[in-house]
Amino acid sequence: MKSFINLLKNKRNLHTNEGTAIYTNGILVNVIPESFDARDVRYIKSDNVIYDLLNMESIEEIPIPNPYLLKSGDVLSDIYYTLRLISGKYRNLNLKELSYACLRKSNELWLNSPWEFTEKEIMRIVRWLQEDGMFEEATKEKHNIISNKLYQYKNPANKQRLNEIVLKNIHELKTDYIEIPWKAGQCNQCSIYHGRIYSISGNDKRFPKIPSFIWNRFINGQSLIHDHCRCSVYPINMLMPSISYQNKYIKPIDDIIKLSNRPFIPDASLEDVENNKLYYKQLENEKQKDKDREEYYKLVYTIPLVVPKSFSSYRRMKNSNNKTFTHLKEEAQIHGISIS
Repeated sequence: MKSFINLLKNKRNLHTNEGTAIYTNGILVNVIPESFDARDVRYIKSDNVIYDLLNMESIEEIPIPNPYLLKSGDVLSDIYYTLRLISGKYRNLNLKELSYACLRKSNELWLNSPWEFTEKEIMRIVRWLQEDGMFEEATKEKHNIISNKLYQYKNPANKQRLNEIVLKNIHELKTDYIEIPWKAGQCNQCSIYHGRIYSISGNDKRFPKIPSFIWNRFINGQSLIHDHCRCSVYPINMLMPSISYQNKYIKPIDDIIKLSNRPFIPDASLEDVENNKLYYKQLENEKQKDKDREEYYKLVYTIPLVVPKSFSSYRRMKNSNNKTFTHLKEEAQIHGISIS
């Protein structure tokens, strides 16, 4: 009863903040009154229509701006970002349904905006739902996100989109030259090919012709050298050529030609190879962390008396694989919870 009363108080207090944040094409242009911050307003006025941020249906009706413009370098003025801040404020006030609604709308706007998204942030709503014991909703929300075509297309792991942008730049520059820049922490296989300028056509004999398998992977939207490869391609303007190699920018044309024609053999350092392994290990650790988080909150809501009080404590216990964790795992199995 007390929590319900506090919820009403929180909502009543928010009603006193009658400010309005005004957006045009997704960009903040004004806040009324001026003393208000955009994250503290009750209303959003987007393209001359007012939406009430204390009303679930009104939040859901906020449209995708058309056209959706980008204010260069200023994500703080974007409507999607404001809604993310407001969702966090609502969560802190225990207005969970409103926080979900704002974050869900923010995700929709973000995917449709000119801004790039990060996997961790776009999945924040999934983590919140798991923390709140709403596991079916979390699974549904995750499915809705990853099945969204814009998510699939704009995903940082989607090489097709990135390669399309570079290919367009190559055509616009009308250049026959591309660079596969040197990157620290690459594997031996990638080190054979990076840190070079290539001729696409092979007409300029000063430079190696781009290997056909790399070019075919590139135009077909795949990673360049091998699956999950982190190498990239950039068009080169030969009026001002430069190339990156071992944390240096090489500009004299003779040095660039020499570097591009060095023997095609692995030249990654031992440190590079180890850092490359560490990078992929960290990716796997992040995937496992997501699994562990879902397990932990299922345990919290099912057998709270035997579960560590924090997620970090649970992970430490799991990694130690001690007797206490063995007992916890047995209890979890009794209740139908699978531990990975």
